[in-house]
Amino acid sequence: MENWEVRLREVFASGQSKRFDRRSVDNRWYDAQLIPEFRGDEVVTVLAISRDITDRKWAEEALQKVHARTTAILEGIADAFIHLMTSGALS
Repeated sequence: MENWEVRLREVFASGQSKRFDRRSVDNRWYDAQLIPEFRGDEVVTVLAISRDITDRKWAEEALQKVHARTTAILEGIADAFIHLMTSGALS
């Protein structure tokens, strides 16, 4: 059973909303939200809302790569490294 179906069943069983990121078969990323709709105490339907966040995921991945590369460079410096902020403070 696909993760999507498992999460949908969990929302029906628990009555609790779920939100998660999901990659589609065409390699796009979606922010998905499953919201139970009740009749009395019973979940009768689940509202599914999703939005394409592929650009955000690509940007996050690129940022992680830059951060890893910068960290590796800075950790490899044998000399002291001082960061002077525009306010004059050292960090």
